[in-house]
Amino acid sequence: MDKQFHRAEALLVEHNEIEEAMELYQELHKWDESIKIAETGRHPDLKDLKANYFQWLIDSNQEAKAAEVKEN
Repeated sequence: MDKQFHRAEALLVEHNEIEEAMELYQELHKWDESIKIAETGRHPDLKDLKANYFQWLIDSNQEAKAAEVKEN
């Protein structure tokens, strides 16, 4: 999709491929986008996804962002 991530996301969501759309962003380390898709689709594993994102932030030494996520 030549870095047209939002277009790829729209196509995946349109075809009810929510997991694939979420994984697209996770592979790019765009967790906020993946979580936004999960929230919109009321994904059953949303809580786990947020926990994984928080842990990834801690593991990658992004404490400020982790604090921001935890606060929200």
